[in-house]
Amino acid sequence: MKAYSGELEVENGEFVLDADRLIVRDGEVAFMLSGSDDWGDFRVEGVAKRAAHGTFIASNLRLVYPNYVSQDFASIQFDEVVQTVQKVRCRVKGKWNQYGDTWAFSGNVGPYKA
Repeated sequence: MKAYSGELEVENGEFVLDADRLIVRDGEVAFMLSGSDDWGDFRVEGVAKRAAHGTFIASNLRLVYPNYVSQDFASIQFDEVVQTVQKVRCRVKGKWNQYGDTWAFSGNVGPYKA
């Protein structure tokens, strides 16, 4: 088990997204993500389980906005989670699904520091 954090780039810069903590475990990826969009700052957390086709999926996660009670939900799919041999970096690629729209995201995250 190894934890990472860092900035994730969202397709077309539609919103800001950071991996506050990304924990790679056998068969799953636990995560805490934060960012900001047109509605303000948000955070979302969950555990993406390995699916039959090798991706990791977490569905219907509530987005938490500090300024209001959100009824917004997103599904997060990690298509690629590749750790370096020394586990000092992790390449992440995935998709953010919300309201029937999909945004690709990717990043090369480093070691998590508490």
